[in-house]
Amino acid sequence: MKSPLSPIKSVCLYSRRFLPPLWLALLVLLPATWAAKDGSGFAGVEFLGSAQLSRLEIEKFLALKPGATAENAQKALVRLKAKLDFKHIKTNIDFVPGDNNNFFLVVDVVESGLTNTLPTRKLANPHHVFLTNEKPFTLLEQLRVRQDKLIEEGRPTDETYSQGMKVFQDPPSQRIAEQEIKELAGQQRALLTLIATDPNPNRRAAAIELLNFTPEWLPSCVSLIAAIDDSDTQVRAAATKFIWARLANFPDDFPFQDLLEALSRQLCRPSYSDRSKSLACLIALCKRDSDSITAVKEFDQSKLKQISESTILPDIQVMATQLMKVAANPPAIKRRLPGRTTDSGSGF
Repeated sequence: MKSPLSPIKSVCLYSRRFLPPLWLALLVLLPATWAAKDGSGFAGVEFLGSAQLSRLEIEKFLALKPGATAENAQKALVRLKAKLDFKHIKTNIDFVPGDNNNFFLVVDVVESGLTNTLPTRKLANPHHVFLTNEKPFTLLEQLRVRQDKLIEEGRPTDETYSQGMKVFQDPPSQRIAEQEIKELAGQQRALLTLIATDPNPNRRAAAIELLNFTPEWLPSCVSLIAAIDDSDTQVRAAATKFIWARLANFPDDFPFQDLLEALSRQLCRPSYSDRSKSLACLIALCKRDSDSITAVKEFDQSKLKQISESTILPDIQVMATQLMKVAANPPAIKRRLPGRTTDSGSGF
């Protein structure tokens, strides 16, 4: 008998090739039979504009009606990808769950040439970096497979942090994590070198995940500020998530100014992953330190207004509106934010 999840599994296989892995877990949760009942199913396209492509063209290529199922959305994405490849247009595409069991497709065009003014870090002395022990990458894939299995079965994938290292509530996942800690002993510096120099973005993103199983989290957070300006979406997302999870424990002399400026640039980058991760981290910064509110007002107020007025995504709307309200009434500056690191790697 055909599994009721099979259409979603097909979408996930497609997504592993074309979409950022951040949302693979959420795709598994989308019921394949979502239709137009009670506002469920396909709810619309988030498209913030481009000089290379119009909304009308995207909607024509997708040919999706409101309430369409996830299976139909997968077929539509294949059509869209083929059309965009033919036109040599690079895009970031995300599935995003909404309210009432519906979902959105987010299409961001990666502008080329002079239209792309955001600085991107250049890798230092680009070369492939191999750890003295490559087993941690194999274990990381095993951990991902285990987490995907839990999601498919509708079981919790809760994770917490103890002394800066990731801890899983699921015993098999935690056993893999404990093995990672042993295998990664003494390799933290090598991981940071890999993140700064390896030209393979999948290895850079995986190396950031592996830092979750190394003890010295504060130097890693400082180093990863530069990775928020990485050229790859999944690397930027992994770096921001790593920092966000530990932000409440930062000392007062942490280079907050560097972090705030990197997050402000990330907020403008063309992907849902960048916008959502940047907004979440900026909110956490403002909660931690009132001086950050003044910086958000300076760097981000106009962009927040633009996002809030343009987005159709409930989570982005809530976060952008929350930050706008906070930035509208910043407190008096009590002290200057700690300064920049010697080289953020962004060219900014």
